[in-house]
Amino acid sequence: MAIVLGSYDLPTSNLEAYGQWAMGTVDVVLKAPGLRSFQGFRNLLPNTPGVLLTYDFDTIDNALQFVRSDVYTSLVAEAKALGISNTNISVWDVSPLSPEPLRP
Repeated sequence: MAIVLGSYDLPTSNLEAYGQWAMGTVDVVLKAPGLRSFQGFRNLLPNTPGVLLTYDFDTIDNALQFVRSDVYTSLVAEAKALGISNTNISVWDVSPLSPEPLRP
């Protein structure tokens, strides 16, 4: 299992075009090899970043393949053209100290 975290700030204008674009990307993202789930979050506090995206992959190789792909690069370029800013991406592998989720 591997997780890709992406974050950014929303455009300051043209939010309707951004929203239409964002919803249109879901089908593209869901076709990523090895993707188990995808979810978006909005920051409720008045700080940055404003959006957090989580991509859960079967393997670290699938996660790295995704962030290095032409598809992902194109999505980021399109988003920047729509005015998103403060972009960040990170790829996380499972810790050997806690390879499974801990539950109370």
